[in-house]
Amino acid sequence: MQGPALTMMRRGVRVDLLARDEETKQLDADLARYEYLFNRITTEGWGTPTNWQSQPQLMRLFYDVMRIEPVLVYDKLKRERRPAVNIEALEKLHSDPRAQHLVDLIMEMRRVKRLRNVLNTGLDPDGRLRCSYQVAGTMTGRWSSNDSAFHTGCVPADAEVLTPTGWKAISTIRSGDLVMQWDKGIMSFAPAEPFETYYNGKLYHCITEQVRQTLTADHRVPFFDSKKNFTEAAARTVAQRAVAYLPLAGNFVGGNVRYPRLLAALMADGSKESSGWRIAFKKQRKIERFLSLITECGIPYTEQKAKVGYRRFYIPGFLDWPKTWGAWVLNMHPQSLADLVDESKHWNGHIQGNSFLFFSTDKVQVDWFCIAAHCCGYSTTWRHALPSEQSFATNASECYTVNVKPRNFAAVQRKHWTTEDYTGKVYCVSVPSTYFLIRFNGTHISVTGNTNLQNITDRARRIIIPDPGNVFVQMDLAQAESRMVAAISGDPAYREACASGDLHTTVCRMVWPDIGWPSNPADWKDFAENTKYYRHFSYRDMAKRAGHASNYGGSPHVLAMHLK
Repeated sequence: MQGPALTMMRRGVRVDLLARDEETKQLDADLARYEYLFNRITTEGWGTPTNWQSQPQLMRLFYDVMRIEPVLVYDKLKRERRPAVNIEALEKLHSDPRAQHLVDLIMEMRRVKRLRNVLNTGLDPDGRLRCSYQVAGTMTGRWSSNDSAFHTGCVPADAEVLTPTGWKAISTIRSGDLVMQWDKGIMSFAPAEPFETYYNGKLYHCITEQVRQTLTADHRVPFFDSKKNFTEAAARTVAQRAVAYLPLAGNFVGGNVRYPRLLAALMADGSKESSGWRIAFKKQRKIERFLSLITECGIPYTEQKAKVGYRRFYIPGFLDWPKTWGAWVLNMHPQSLADLVDESKHWNGHIQGNSFLFFSTDKVQVDWFCIAAHCCGYSTTWRHALPSEQSFATNASECYTVNVKPRNFAAVQRKHWTTEDYTGKVYCVSVPSTYFLIRFNGTHISVTGNTNLQNITDRARRIIIPDPGNVFVQMDLAQAESRMVAAISGDPAYREACASGDLHTTVCRMVWPDIGWPSNPADWKDFAENTKYYRHFSYRDMAKRAGHASNYGGSPHVLAMHLK
């Protein structure tokens, strides 16, 4: 399926600019009318002027002023149920007569604003609109679409992506290469589809102590807002925000390694021999910590003779343990990796409050240590060590310092963004989660993505025009997915249900047999289609939603989401 999808992404579509401008003006008028009605109801009816785009103000209106019982929604970040006014909460609020009309207005204003943003999506230099189709699709299995993953949403050639063998320039990635993707904090390797194109426009530079990013104007930037809600926007939009918290790391889903803290000690101060490990210490704090770790692990060891002032230990076996940082860190469970990174501060580091400095004389070791840290929730930046820091590590002329912080996001403000005109090639990769780990300047690691484009509605489709000599054909077969699933599955009952007439109505009669069905079968479809189940959804709508969710392999959780 990726072949046709990539062809469509590359080709794009023409846009009727006049029709787009007319539609935008109509949407502006619609939004102004809805806002007038909303403001009049909240001000004159309830005595509390309310900004419909402000969640705190909406919660105050519904839950304090109108005294409606709060709708609680599970907050994944804080792991608790909290009052909310998101789409799920609004659908439940709609059942209260006091809130019904206001909820309808809010939902319609959100829809209009979303559609207006779609129409304002930037075109590529050739005047065409391009989308990135994610073949992995949504939770229901359908394709989902984003703004151009390749043209307006790209990065320069010197950006790097993480592969199983380390960092590689994004310009060298080939189709099917594995790239580290980021999915709401969980990281894994996934096959990527690369692309390159010519770009003539603004580059947006974001520079802070922890972040270095260079993006085209419409490149999608994932971030957390001031209330720690996860969202995304184009680079040009994020650059105008007062503050945005950009993700820097996640938890990699890998394998496991035993005794990670003891491993950190051996990597720092041990030497691997033919039959085991030898390690010697002079500092009392290191001696005490080593004995504590090896006793906790229950690993046998012997103490050997050492020169005055030192204590020397021998640990037989464990020859499969590595001495240096490398690709093996990608085969560790997140907690083991976190223990390993955290323990390194006691052996090759210097503790500074909640953060610490890690020292190394090997740039390759620095790169893999930073990868390990970002794969278990830490953030890092590295630089050449200062003269005052040499004593913490070694007297070698070439020494590197890694600043390690126990948080996986960084605050970015308007003042951190600058722009420059750019003409030249830009690159991107497309992964199923639409977000991936990226490194700029060889030093700063963060998460980035591609620009989002919502589905285009029927009302807006007239702005899309065919190329000369071509026409658009919109084909729609009733219950096409269900008929295909029935044919492929070979289920006789499913096939019979599809052949009997309107499948969704048949499902309605099976699930809700006692809702007053007409005696004439010819009237059943109209009855199911015009009898409300909740809000604006009819009984037939609910059967259709359930059918789509199950046809596309939806889990019980997905079915529950669609059926409320």
